[in-house]
Parts: sequence; structure tokens; C-alpha cells
Amino acid sequence: MQIERGKEAAEKFAAERDHFPVLKKEIYFNTPFFGLVPDYVWQATRDNIDDRFYNQNIGVAGMSQYAMIDKIRGVYAALLNAEPSDIAFGLSSSQMFCALSGNLLVESGDNVVMADNAFITLPFAFNAREADGLEVRMAKTAAGYISAEDLCAHADERTKVIAVNHVESGTGYRIDMEYTGNFCRERGIIFAVDAVQSAGAMRIDVERMKIDFLVGSDYKWLMHFRGVGFAYVRPELRKNLGYRCAGWGGDANLFDTSKRRMDPVDSARRYEYGGFHNIGLYAVSLVIEHYLELGAQDVEDYILSLADYCYEKSEKSECVGIAYRFAPKNRSGIVVLNVPGQYGLNSDKLMGYGIRAAVDGGPNPGHGSPPVDNTIRIGLHYFLGKEDIDKLFFAIESVCKGTS
Repeated sequence: MQIERGKEAAEKFAAERDHFPVLKKEIYFNTPFFGLVPDYVWQATRDNIDDRFYNQNIGVAGMSQYAMIDKIRGVYAALLNAEPSDIAFGLSSSQMFCALSGNLLVESGDNVVMADNAFITLPFAFNAREADGLEVRMAKTAAGYISAEDLCAHADERTKVIAVNHVESGTGYRIDMEYTGNFCRERGIIFAVDAVQSAGAMRIDVERMKIDFLVGSDYKWLMHFRGVGFAYVRPELRKNLGYRCAGWGGDANLFDTSKRRMDPVDSARRYEYGGFHNIGLYAVSLVIEHYLELGAQDVEDYILSLADYCYEKSEKSECVGIAYRFAPKNRSGIVVLNVPGQYGLNSDKLMGYGIRAAVDGGPNPGHGSPPVDNTIRIGLHYFLGKEDIDKLFFAIESVCKGTS
């Protein structure tokens, strides 16, 4: 029965290839850098641009821009198991993170806790508050990660926020969200999440994971061109955050331009400043709807099965290893392979085999990298299959054997 289910899943996701013409030319493992754009996103974008150019229609998909935005809040909310009123839109995840870091009420001696290999969105957002006395407390990683338990152990009675990458960009480590969320909720600490490398691949449930604040963006696993950011802001958090930045997009009466004093709306929309990348927001909603139709749990299970397969392949390979070895519960759609530097592997050599993947050329001590000469960060999205991984390993091993 399990074999049958696995076969059905493989067939379902194999059909996704038809949405990505580039896959007829190459195998694409570079989603952690930039995701592929599916044909339905391309078509919706073209239709919108043509309608604007030829007809000066500023709407989207037959709707006014604001009717469209009201409609798709529910789509983004469904991605996270949230309410539409908890969703705010912007232009990037970094911009959206400022809704938390910029409005956080801070007293001298307060601190925020994060891993020392957190993607720069997190430390940069809070660095700006150090002038107000906030300590940015970096928890030291080893072998590319720190467990949820060890990370939370760095918190104390003055900790305002624990901030995490759901999936760490450089290593692919997926932190235990439920442990971290429960720890924070029990102590009144804000649990803040950067989901850029997980949204659209790994399941996210803000209620079950007890997330207070989350940001995501469009151009990786949600497969858009670029220019869309979004945030989830828990209602209880909105009541306790300050409000230091404002724009007309966050006013309770969106179109009353005669006002001279703002009345911030109660919903998460209060953190929206004004205009949006309208067609981008709509196009990403199409990706989310498609992802939900495929089944969020099915997508996660399938992607993790590909990650497991990489581990299995590495066990049998003479030259390809796993740079960061994680327990199954901490794996994600990002797997980092390592190859001894003596073989001179690089991205151009992989492209010679029709494979696009990032070879970074060496260790990055700031990310706790192991002492390897070459690492290959691969992204395992649902349009890939085990046969693609076989071809990747064949290409790497051919380079190592000098047959390239």
C-alpha cells in the first residue's frame, strides 16, 4: 500500500513538469536562490501587462486592484492556517519584518535571541534597535545548526523575541517549530519566523506552531518573478506592538484623502504603507492555490522523500557526501552536498550535463561549515524526481572520475 501511494505521488508531481518549459533544457536545483516561474504565472502576468498597455486597465484579472487584494488575503491566509485579517502585504520579506522590529516596544537591557547563522534579514532588522538598548543575542551553532532546545536556552526574563529561519538558507536545517512556539507562548516571548525558504514547500500552521509573527516572499519556493512580501501578525501581538511607521494603506478608511490624522485599522493591514505589486500578489496567489490543490502535506512528504533519497545516494557514492547531516525531522527541501576540492567541481561543469545547481567553492566559517572544499546547495521542489537526483549524482561522479 505504501509503495502504491509513493507511486501515485511520483506520478502526480511528475505532471508538474509541464508547467516549466525550462525543464526541457535543464534540471533545475537552484530554487533556494531563485525559483522557476510556472506557465500560469507567466500567462497571468502577460495578460495583465497587455491589458494595462493596450486598455489602460489598472485592475487585475477582471477585478479592481483593491477587490483583488481583499480576495487573495484569504488565499495567503490558507497557506498558513491563519485568518485573512492577520495578513499584511508589502514588497519583500525584509520590509515586512520591520513591522515587528521597527514597532517593537523596547527598554534598555531587553534582548532578542537568534542563531548565529540566521539569514541576514533577522539580525539586520534588529540591529537597528540596538541604539534603543536592545541586545541582539547570537546563539552559537555547530555543524551548521543549533537545536530548538539549545536556542531557547539562551532566553531569559528580558527576552522579547526568539527569531528563527524555519528552514536555514545555507544548510537546509528545519528547526522544531512546535517546541519553539510552545516555549515562547508559555513565557510571553514573541515567536518570529522567516519562512522564505519554507513557504510553498514545508507545511506551516501558525496555530499549531504558535507563531506570533511570520514573513515570506515570492521568488523562491512560491515561484514568482520577484517583488512580493507578506506577513502574518497574530491579533494579540498587534495589540501590544507600538506603531511608529505609517502610510495611507494602513488607515481604517482607505480612500478618505481629506483626513489629516490617521486611524490605524485593527487588522494586519495597518502595516501596509500604500501601493503594491498588484499582479505579483495575484500571481503568487495562483501558486498558493495550486500548492493547496496538490496538498500541503503531500508536497512536504514528497520533497522530504527526495531529501532522504539524496542521503541514500550519498551513502553509496565514493565522492559525494552530505555537508550537513540532519535527523529526518530536521530535513527540508534544501540539501547541501560536499565533494573533495581536488576534483575542481564547479557550476559550469554541472551545466555541461544540463544541471543547474550552485557550487559555492568552499566552506563559509560564519555558517559553521564543515571542512570541505566544495559544497553544492540543491533545492528539491515538487517538479523534480528521483531520476533528476540520479542524473545529478552521475554528473558529479563523472567529474570526480575525470570523464567529464
